[in-house]
Amino acid sequence: MRQHLPVISRIIGGLFGIAVGCVIGGIAVAGVAITILVTGVISLGFISMAAGLLMLAIGLCAAGLLVLVCGKFLPWFAKGIAKLWQSLFKKKGGACA
Repeated sequence: MRQHLPVISRIIGGLFGIAVGCVIGGIAVAGVAITILVTGVISLGFISMAAGLLMLAIGLCAAGLLVLVCGKFLPWFAKGIAKLWQSLFKKKGGACA
């Protein structure tokens, strides 16, 4: 159990970092794209807007995956470890003296 815990926490931390970074980056790039659209080069503004919205979508998908991992995988993993632990230390029959 202790060997798997750092791996799981690293996966969750990585997903959280991707989600937050992409959402913040997507909002920032979309904001810059709006400024570019207003001030001049329309084609560059639309391309930047597309990139910003794509980053935002990736960030929201990563956040959804993070919720899925924390809500479905971790309880399943904990139940499996608990069943394994109980089966290893379960008494079979009566006490032998």
